[in-house]
Amino acid sequence: MSDTALEAEAAPSRTFRTTRNERQLAQAQAWGRSMLTGRRVLIVEDEILIAMELMDIVEDVNGRVVGPVRTNRDAIRLIEHEHLDAAILDLNLADGEATPAAHRLIAARVPVLVCTAGVLPREMRLAWPDLPIQRKPVEPRRLVAALASLCERAPA
Repeated sequence: MSDTALEAEAAPSRTFRTTRNERQLAQAQAWGRSMLTGRRVLIVEDEILIAMELMDIVEDVNGRVVGPVRTNRDAIRLIEHEHLDAAILDLNLADGEATPAAHRLIAARVPVLVCTAGVLPREMRLAWPDLPIQRKPVEPRRLVAALASLCERAPA
């Protein structure tokens, strides 16, 4: 079979996935737009493509992105100097495990949503057993719903 024939055969499934993802994002946008409008969300993620995807999801529901940052040090600097309504936190950052950033966020009473393909480290599981987690790859609708829920419950 030629390369062109293989591409033509694969195109319908690629189109279906794109259409389904666009539909999910549209649902998330409609639901989360009112809940996240103007909310300042810190993104702490060391993988640039994932950070860009998270930025798009937050901005598509009228949230305001702070960052993204790749390290604990940069995250802590922003936590100390910015007003934040929520944070999306990857567990493995460019300068190590995200526990220092998590400690600062929680001490500052910033709601944290962990977004990871891994497992919550033991120290974090013991310290914060109810910390919400979204598994990578992220589903926009679920991510927006989790962020909206965090923002809704957060103290004013």
